[in-house]
Amino acid sequence: MKQEYIDAAASLGAGKALIARSVIWKSAEPYLIEHLLQIHLYVWSMLIAFEFIKGGYGLGMIFSRALEFKDLSALFSSLLITGITIYLGSLAIKSLKNKFFFWGFN
Repeated sequence: MKQEYIDAAASLGAGKALIARSVIWKSAEPYLIEHLLQIHLYVWSMLIAFEFIKGGYGLGMIFSRALEFKDLSALFSSLLITGITIYLGSLAIKSLKNKFFFWGFN
């Protein structure tokens, strides 16, 4: 966030609330959506690892059972479905970033 944007808005007569809403928040939005993309990938990996270790119902249990019974087709299909789901989620977040927050850095 560059200080000259705030100074320019203040010199045009904008109040603190308008500067916060229109300048500071708009400058932070692209970085927030980029952070959301990183969190998306992190949460998926932690979810699968937690369910794999804990043994609860979910994707980790499917991977654990597939490895336990040496079922390569179940392991491969689960990995494929999970990978496609994660990829489509990342693609959706990236398209939201490009559609609504296009002024940020890529």
